[in-house]
Amino acid sequence: MSSQPIILVQAGPSLSKLVKVPVNSAPVDVSSDLFKGSVGVRLDNYRGPHDDQPATPDTAFHDRATFSIVINGTFLEEGLTADEIMWGNEWDKPLRDSLPYGTSAALKFANVVDPTLRHDIYADKPWALSPLLSTVNYLSITKLPSGDKETPFDWEVPEDVTAVAGDSASVGHPDQRKKWLSENMSKVHLGRDVLIKSDFCNGYVDFKTLSLKLPIGLHFSLRNIWDGQPVRFVCRTQEGDKRFFVVTFQIVEEGGADAEAEETHSKHDKEEEVGEDKDLLGID
Repeated sequence: MSSQPIILVQAGPSLSKLVKVPVNSAPVDVSSDLFKGSVGVRLDNYRGPHDDQPATPDTAFHDRATFSIVINGTFLEEGLTADEIMWGNEWDKPLRDSLPYGTSAALKFANVVDPTLRHDIYADKPWALSPLLSTVNYLSITKLPSGDKETPFDWEVPEDVTAVAGDSASVGHPDQRKKWLSENMSKVHLGRDVLIKSDFCNGYVDFKTLSLKLPIGLHFSLRNIWDGQPVRFVCRTQEGDKRFFVVTFQIVEEGGADAEAEETHSKHDKEEEVGEDKDLLGID
């Protein structure tokens, strides 16, 4: 493997329907009967398969971020509330033997940044999840008129949740929104008439060296954690019985992207056929 990792990014409504994401270029559709929308990915110092994508995005990152997943869309199932829709990571195999020194401190820092985060990274199938609307860095919520036409994808996400919080609520800043949601999460109803635009981003990952740098003084390589299995971001219900969309990041060898991508598809096609999605954890 070269000194700078080659990263294949894929997204789709499920693991069996992943498509390659044009990183730093364009979003991809991840629509299904549960969610209608698109996902775009921006990475700084990005190197993709075949060098066919820009190393830096055309649109500016928030807050000196190096990593950004932008989501635009609507949840199609009526009756869902914000506390039921989770966002975070899942892995198929254990990580405990490859976790670096300092992991406990990193997790404590993560819980300070996002108090709603719940995780078990020492499990046989590790996971780390938070309610989507409280964990994203920037969030815009708009009520759509009946019969509204398709809305264009927006990379820029200005913080604005007055559509659900009301003009009287002090929610103009992400921290204010997260505080308000901590007390009102179950009161926020989502559905076909609620357009969500969000930016999940941070500046902690250096993709040129594949390392994590936290402001508490921790700095370590992520290569051992990326041990052949993709890093998977999933949007799903709290119980795990419904999945809205998935974004995966996988390190590939030069010239081997297509083969590994196909292997990922085949593996998860078989797993889904035997009901892999029956596993998952509920979070109290």
